[in-house]
Amino acid sequence: ITRDKSTSPQEKFKQISREIQRGRRLGETWSKMMMVSIDIAYPKLRLLAENCDVGIGAVKGLGRLMPQSKLDKPREALNVVTAAANTCDLSSVQHFWELLRKVEALAQKRYGKLHLIREQVCTAAEQLSPVTVQVQLCEWRQLMDLQ
Repeated sequence: ITRDKSTSPQEKFKQISREIQRGRRLGETWSKMMMVSIDIAYPKLRLLAENCDVGIGAVKGLGRLMPQSKLDKPREALNVVTAAANTCDLSSVQHFWELLRKVEALAQKRYGKLHLIREQVCTAAEQLSPVTVQVQLCEWRQLMDLQ
């Protein structure tokens, strides 16, 4: 499915999700978890770019970042937050990109022979994806829940 160049990311998402759910006791939750893993491993497929709803774990963070928004459309809110993160010119944001570049260079050196990891540690400046932002919002929520 992933190698079929004639199939759109949306169709690939549906096909892969259907195949996963054909497994015994594998429902939507398992399918979504597996789709996230596949998307992380193969970001060029863009499986989640248009197909994955914003999870409940990210909504709290979106509300914190966009308090005036009613968040009726979480995916749109996520896209707004991602665009803001990618276009912000504050010095702290520039430090973030510098630090990310250094950390990814270390990871590339350490895991250089593992192509799936190498592909994940080469984020272009100002090119965070909505999927990455959503995962980080979920991580933030988990951190807040510990306090």
